[in-house]
Amino acid sequence: MIITIDGPAGTGKSTVSRLLAERLSYPVIYSGLYYRAIAAYLIQEELLVQVEVIKAIENIVVKSDKEVKVNGKDVSSQLRAPEVDRLSSKISQLLVVREKVGEVIKKEAKNYEGLVAEGRDMGSVVFKDADLKVYLDASLSERAHRRYLEDVGEGNLNLDEVLAEIRKRDEEDSQRKISPLIIPSDAFYIDTTEMEVNQVVEVITNKITQLKVKGSR
Repeated sequence: MIITIDGPAGTGKSTVSRLLAERLSYPVIYSGLYYRAIAAYLIQEELLVQVEVIKAIENIVVKSDKEVKVNGKDVSSQLRAPEVDRLSSKISQLLVVREKVGEVIKKEAKNYEGLVAEGRDMGSVVFKDADLKVYLDASLSERAHRRYLEDVGEGNLNLDEVLAEIRKRDEEDSQRKISPLIIPSDAFYIDTTEMEVNQVVEVITNKITQLKVKGSR
């Protein structure tokens, strides 16, 4: 069973995906790590962002956010660097990069009988035939508040700036020409504004149970 978790920033996608995967004993794929991996590799190898360079990336191995290799090069320690963050955001808008990431993720998925895939286009593009497509959402103010709390330890204490950043990211994600952020027509939509993360996981788990019961009839 393939379960996709899509949605905008600040909806709890990563945490929900991790907890859901743990409950189901499934592996989880975070698509964002693949974009960061490519960006880190390009910076480490001092390579230009070019089509032929991206296509020359034969493999991206993500065992965890602390063990990531691209073409055999360990890029784990650089994934959270500011320059990697900036470049990953830039290259994620390129078709050749999105195709490469989608290709690698779908190849990885063949190794598992069950999988949780988290991102912004997992259900709408990468796994269009997923068994369950979940789309998490929340109000802009709530998402900004969550991101603000996450960033407190990193010195980002201005809630207004965080809100403006997320609003800008929403606009970019929804208006980009390549794989824009959309709600798949067959997605299970969940507004998490008033929900705790464990409640969200419970709702999704119940939905999975319903699908399995329906499928066994």
